[in-house]
Amino acid sequence: MRRAISAIRAIDPDRDLVLNGFNGGDEAIPELADTGAMHSGRGYAPFTISHYKTEFLWFEYDWPEPAWPCIFEGRLWDRDMLKENYRPWLEVEEMGVEIMMNEIGSYNKTPNDVVLRWISDLLDVYREFKWGYALWNFKGPYGLVEHSKPGARYENIDGFNVDRVLLELLQKNKV
Repeated sequence: MRRAISAIRAIDPDRDLVLNGFNGGDEAIPELADTGAMHSGRGYAPFTISHYKTEFLWFEYDWPEPAWPCIFEGRLWDRDMLKENYRPWLEVEEMGVEIMMNEIGSYNKTPNDVVLRWISDLLDVYREFKWGYALWNFKGPYGLVEHSKPGARYENIDGFNVDRVLLELLQKNKV
């Protein structure tokens, strides 16, 4: 990564750079805090909520239907655990690095009421940390529009079927 950053900086010293975390974006990279690049993580913890019944995972699993708060890997996951989960990112931020969570959301097989409780806590943590974030997609299974999560209620806005409650959560927690 350092060689790539150096090559880019040689051509365009003022170019904004974003480094994705390790392990699919989940793990902070304190070793690269001195590069001048923003660091980008993911908002998929716990994975049993964000990736419930996805067809594209590289491993087999048999997870129970998600709940929030929940037990994951033998620990209670709630708002406090979300904060603890992002401690390594806070430590990188304390080194002077800008942080954003560049990909968040939950697949459309997780019941909408669970997603809304979970993402409400997740976004509240990001707002507290003053971190920007982005949904995995605008329209589709991880998005705000026509995601088809069980129990979702939509409102037609400019021709789009929008999850109004999720939209309001996103607006309330903008940074």
